[in-house]
Amino acid sequence: MSTDASRKYRPSKGFLVTIGVIAFFLLLPIWSTTSEKNPKVLAMANLRQFWFALSLYAEKHEDRLPPLLSKLTLDYMDSAALPKLRYVDPDSGRRYDWLYYPRDGFSALPADTILAASPTTITRKERSPTRLVLYRDGSVTSIDEDAFQSALLKAFGSPSG
Repeated sequence: MSTDASRKYRPSKGFLVTIGVIAFFLLLPIWSTTSEKNPKVLAMANLRQFWFALSLYAEKHEDRLPPLLSKLTLDYMDSAALPKLRYVDPDSGRRYDWLYYPRDGFSALPADTILAASPTTITRKERSPTRLVLYRDGSVTSIDEDAFQSALLKAFGSPSG
């Protein structure tokens, strides 16, 4: 029996490097797609950060919320978050102020009380107008315009734009 026939096949290092490079270039589009930042997810994260800042503010100010979101100074939000006090529309890139509904008695508010919301936005996937909404319990969700107006009517007695 020949020693060549009894040797197991081992790929050369050059072959393995070539396969690795090909695999890298095949997976690169997948990695770049997942690393792109989804504007809607970022906006939801910003609203969640507002909730933490609002909670801290209310804790230090006799359970009251600030009259304006801009009052959330560096004591309540880190400096990198302060520019996020404006909503960036994912489709147009235009910047808008968040809609903010300050209330007293923060801790006593029902969990489904709206604290802040994005301006009306229509995304490519959703054909009807939707808003990102921050509730008193810290949850953030996307709701359609009719549900948003109903929630405001329930909370304040009149619709808002």
